[in-house]
Amino acid sequence: MDIDVVVDPIPEQLVQRLDEFSEELQDKAMSSGLTASAKPIKDRMKRLVPKVTRSLYKSIGQAVLSKTAKARIGISQDVRAIVVGPVRKVADPTYEGGKKKISQGYKAYWLEYTGAEAHEIVPNPARRLKALKIKRGIAGEWGGLRHHFKRVTIPTWRPRKFMAPALDSAGSLVGDGFYNGMSRRLNQFQGTQTRSPKRGNRRGI
Repeated sequence: MDIDVVVDPIPEQLVQRLDEFSEELQDKAMSSGLTASAKPIKDRMKRLVPKVTRSLYKSIGQAVLSKTAKARIGISQDVRAIVVGPVRKVADPTYEGGKKKISQGYKAYWLEYTGAEAHEIVPNPARRLKALKIKRGIAGEWGGLRHHFKRVTIPTWRPRKFMAPALDSAGSLVGDGFYNGMSRRLNQFQGTQTRSPKRGNRRGI
């Protein structure tokens, strides 16, 4: 889900403050504003997302896109972009007993868009030995199904949107979050520049 959020033009006073710093520090301040603007949406997503094993819940965060990531998905390099959603790889108890961290993006996609038709999960025979060492009765992400590493039939389930409603309810806070986050970072830069340097060792003077 690609979302373009437009905020009001940067206030003149803030523009003047930005001009006091190097281009590198300006970029850092803008990134801080972008991160702060996404926080209300991220927090709302975490309140709305289903929490069965909590793996999808734990994966939700925010990340400023790197130049490489923007090039990969076709975003211009002069655009600052941030992704909000299941950006973290987390241990998933439904996958190898929670011993490996994996992306939870596919679950978010299913919940937000497609749901799932009834289907069977057939265990990989090569993992049966590992399965014997894993506690039985691990709850699946969908409806608390018990998966004992046997052939399991997954019933049809409906999408349960949580990303779009999060944007709808928290989107109005994006602008204020952006400016407040940028201002806080500029205050930090200003404090660093105005801080008195430590006195050196004056012995021998």
